[in-house]
Amino acid sequence: QTGAVESGDLPAGSVIQVVTTTSTTGESTTSTSYQTSALSASITPSSVSNKILVLCSVPGSGLSDQFHYTIFRDSTNIGGATNDGLGVIRDRGGSGTDALATSHILDSPSTTSSVNYSFRYKSQSGGNVEILAQFYEAHITLMEIAG
Repeated sequence: QTGAVESGDLPAGSVIQVVTTTSTTGESTTSTSYQTSALSASITPSSVSNKILVLCSVPGSGLSDQFHYTIFRDSTNIGGATNDGLGVIRDRGGSGTDALATSHILDSPSTTSSVNYSFRYKSQSGGNVEILAQFYEAHITLMEIAG
């Protein structure tokens, strides 16, 4: 024995690895379908029974419409089946509203292959919405949690 602790020896709930990505890219859309943003990160789970805690913090603006946001694992929307996704930054009468889009999801990818998590956003009705990461950093953090 070398004294090293193997990830399989850790109790359930232990954090095994952490991946963080930061974006300073401002972007906007008028699309009513979820658009891939510059904010994404990949992680390779060490066991199929482990979970991934996804934490996001993204400055957004409903410039002239409502800003809907969600999280995708690869091509699957894991942020909920409703049209609102994980949340909405509501436009206040056409004057625009800036706010912090935050979310956390505990996902069970059931794989030991690399998985990619991405923050995606859309406009409700085709008006302009934007990610304001050029002013305030956007972050996504992935934590592998022992199952």
